[in-house]
Amino acid sequence: MARPTKKRRICGFPVNKNFGPLTGGETEEVVEMSLDEYEVIRLIDFEKLTQEETAKQMDIARTTVQSIYSDARYKLSELLVSGKRLVISGGHYRICRDYGKKCNLKKCRCGRGEVKKNKVTLAIPVKAKDINGNISAAFGRASYFLIYDLKSGGYDFIDNISNTSNNGAGVATAQLIADSGVDLLLLPKCGEKARGILREDGIKLYKTINPNIMENIELFKEDKLEEFKLM
Repeated sequence: MARPTKKRRICGFPVNKNFGPLTGGETEEVVEMSLDEYEVIRLIDFEKLTQEETAKQMDIARTTVQSIYSDARYKLSELLVSGKRLVISGGHYRICRDYGKKCNLKKCRCGRGEVKKNKVTLAIPVKAKDINGNISAAFGRASYFLIYDLKSGGYDFIDNISNTSNNGAGVATAQLIADSGVDLLLLPKCGEKARGILREDGIKLYKTINPNIMENIELFKEDKLEEFKLM
């Protein structure tokens, strides 16, 4: 059996996820860069960290950083030389729970502390990969989860690989969300076992009041969503 890929720790989402040439018209050729590739470029080329420091920051091996960096730099060259569009999304990552601090630390130390609504990420079960779409009523059977950065407004979608489980889909999905490193979860309902896993990991749960994704995010920002009570 192949060894599972270790999730790379990232400190948030890019403000802009789409880049392309301003001249020559719209191109259909797209280069896809993962969020962990973007993070390596940001840490090494922008924050000026060494590969060793980047490895510690992302909680991966230095040889893995070297491989990711090489792939990411080649994709940037495709953008510049061939005039392709660049889209940043997806990848095998988890959100850093110390997010909100500048990510030039020698080693990121993950800890929750007090919830600050301008320095957290949240997850929402959704029906489709559409930020303006609707929330899924079923937590464990949701097709996707929106991972949303309350500070920058950046976001990404992750597939719910547990939604086809014959039994225990809610528990498996709760573990998926716990592993993603988010601080909050907005959803219509959640089973007791899944709720226990999420709370054990320090994730706060808030009850949505309508199906619209963005309306509930705004309601949360305004302190208008009720937190799920302890069972």
